[in-house]
Amino acid sequence: PTLSHLIWKAYDEGRVVDLMYYAQLVDIGSVGRLQRSYSLAAMSSRYLELEVDKSEDTWRLRYAELLDVVDLDKWPSAAIDYAIDDVAITDRLFSHLVDTFKSPITLEHQCKAAFALHLATAWGWRTNESYVRDLRKSLEFVSQEHRSVLQTYGIIRKNGTLDTKLVQELAVQNGVTEKTPKGSVKITADTLKNIDDVRFSHLRDWKKSQKLLTTYLPVLERAITEPVHPRYRVCVESGRTSCSGPNIQNLPRSGGIREAFEARPGRVLVAADYSVAELVCLAQVLYGLFGSNPLMDALKSGRDLHILTAANMSGLSYEDALHRYESGDAQMKNSRQLAKALSFGIPGGLGKTALPRYLKNFGIVVTEERAAFLRQQWLDSYPQVRLLFRHLSNKPKEFRLTHPDTGFKRGGLRFTSGANHYFQHLGAFAGKEACYLVQRACFDPNNPLYGARLIAFVHDELIISCAETRIDHCAIELERLMIEGFSRGCPDVPVQVESVAMRRWYKDAKRVVDRRGSLQVWRPSNLF
Repeated sequence: PTLSHLIWKAYDEGRVVDLMYYAQLVDIGSVGRLQRSYSLAAMSSRYLELEVDKSEDTWRLRYAELLDVVDLDKWPSAAIDYAIDDVAITDRLFSHLVDTFKSPITLEHQCKAAFALHLATAWGWRTNESYVRDLRKSLEFVSQEHRSVLQTYGIIRKNGTLDTKLVQELAVQNGVTEKTPKGSVKITADTLKNIDDVRFSHLRDWKKSQKLLTTYLPVLERAITEPVHPRYRVCVESGRTSCSGPNIQNLPRSGGIREAFEARPGRVLVAADYSVAELVCLAQVLYGLFGSNPLMDALKSGRDLHILTAANMSGLSYEDALHRYESGDAQMKNSRQLAKALSFGIPGGLGKTALPRYLKNFGIVVTEERAAFLRQQWLDSYPQVRLLFRHLSNKPKEFRLTHPDTGFKRGGLRFTSGANHYFQHLGAFAGKEACYLVQRACFDPNNPLYGARLIAFVHDELIISCAETRIDHCAIELERLMIEGFSRGCPDVPVQVESVAMRRWYKDAKRVVDRRGSLQVWRPSNLF
């Protein structure tokens, strides 16, 4: 621990370079996709045409045999050569990449984020034992209930297997026409979701409970006695992160999985998220390309962006729309929900055909004609987005893009992936900057976050674990650093951050403060 400041200093000064991220950024910037492997052996073969032996017959996994052999003169020559070759080949690879490709402009940024997220992985997560036990009982009961009903329909056979042929026949009867590459009827979660048939309702719920029982419950049960360590991939093609083992960036929205994760004894979770982060990034991109824009002006004014959009589309003043919404007007509530859905869908390039399917995820059903009308209305409110679409439409079918705000290069783009990339990458860049600042502060004895740990990065949300006695101090500093990090990607558009404190990871947790305005732990009972 006494040397940790030197590690952070090295990262601050850009003296830590990860060869794997170098190669990944080169591939993303040229062909727009990642290779299957970035091991030393794979990269040596790919870039140097050098085959490196990494089999189990080498010393790769055998150095434990030499733990008590202090004198290197007594080491087998093969063991020494293997270690030296690893360093030498790494040096050759780095030199080759430097000579062949210009160093990616965001390499230092990715390396910093990778270290911050590695420390989050190392900390890991624990789960609440009694909650997990009860959750298993509940899911097994639900699964058995639906299984029994499905058996009466013949969809599940007596031996417990699913009659896939019958499911496909019923799907055809319900209008499903989409086929798999092999020619059979395509049965997916989306297919089942759109079928209005009580049998498929039971099938959906049974499949969901089975998914939770087989995929997530074993992880939750393991985390009762030992931490589970979600692993982050710091940079996928879009510039965003991904996560696995488990993927805490994409846990089921319902089913109770998220609520099983809890803080260690004596600690609490403080979660802080950015408000409308993607739209802040979109406003920044539009500003960089075309100058001031209504989206940027709205965010700077501190107005509720979705209310403002709904007001523009309804022909109302902002004040009138806000008053109606705060008064509980059902129509304005629906208008705000529609405006919210449009604001997150249209900037990604959705047209009149895809937009109705997207809106259905928000419980909004419209025809293609209605979707086209709504799309035009929304674009009338934010005309610079039209200019962005025109800018992308003038590019070849597949094109490369250098992000105007970060310099991040990405190849293999098409119209919709290009539209999404503009603001998604910028959001990821800003969020990763915040991750580094927050995790670094957790190791700084002079910072209020000292002793806390960043333990999760969920795209627009950061979660730390901190001592229960320091909730408010940590939350204030967390919010400050998140805003500072975000401003490195979006210097011209303000972003808002709000934190909540909780013992378990509740998605619906609300901010609770005492009479002095200090943050307090939220509990489910606070809802009632």
